[in-house]
Amino acid sequence: MLRNFPDSIKRSAVVWLQKGISPRRLALTLALGFAIGCIPVVGIPTLLCAGLALALRLNQPAIQPANYVAMPLQLILIVPFVRMGDGFSRLRIHDKH
Repeated sequence: MLRNFPDSIKRSAVVWLQKGISPRRLALTLALGFAIGCIPVVGIPTLLCAGLALALRLNQPAIQPANYVAMPLQLILIVPFVRMGDGFSRLRIHDKH
């Protein structure tokens, strides 16, 4: 499984682990960074990741790359969420009449 990851990612993970962050905290940091990075509002996930990392005392240098890895998914999700919002707004308009 680790053979599929680029060497730079492997080295970064090793450095993060050697700086005192446990594997469990690193996994939480990366998972939150990726999950928040999927929010389809450009720019907001970066701020949310920074704030969450400060509040939960997570590793800032680890959470931001996970956020940026999710950026293509974030851009892909913009159109479906806009369409879904349009559908919800149409339901409300038709319900009032």
